[in-house]
Amino acid sequence: MAEFFQNKYRIASARLQSWNYANDGMYFVTICTKNRQCYFGEIVNLPVETQCIASLQQQPTLNPTEIGKIARDEWFKTPELRPDMNLELGEFIVMPNHIHGIILIGKNEYNRRDAMHGSLRRIPIKSNIKTNLHRNPKILHQLFVDINLP
Repeated sequence: MAEFFQNKYRIASARLQSWNYANDGMYFVTICTKNRQCYFGEIVNLPVETQCIASLQQQPTLNPTEIGKIARDEWFKTPELRPDMNLELGEFIVMPNHIHGIILIGKNEYNRRDAMHGSLRRIPIKSNIKTNLHRNPKILHQLFVDINLP
């Protein structure tokens, strides 16, 4: 029988069912906007002076919207918002319709064997972006895929 999410067919979760996402480790996180709308900004070419050649070259760069700036700021505030998770941030980039980031979850009270499955969802990046929007809280995609990095 087909599963539905908000009256639409739901794809199967790409999460590894046997993995406790509260485990310490390094995770690659992608957060997508709803319907892949470019809420976070647009890519523009900015002139950049090169070191090798005394000339200017065009470099693609995100020109962030206010929402894009909120997304960026919330990413960097994540460890201070959840000190109990023992978080460290890795590389991170905001794209026009999604965010990529690497986050390291260290040993913490949620890593115990009796910790609740899926505690990675408790990291409030998405909810803080939505809270700061006020105008349109439904801009982020509801389903997601997690990849645990070795």
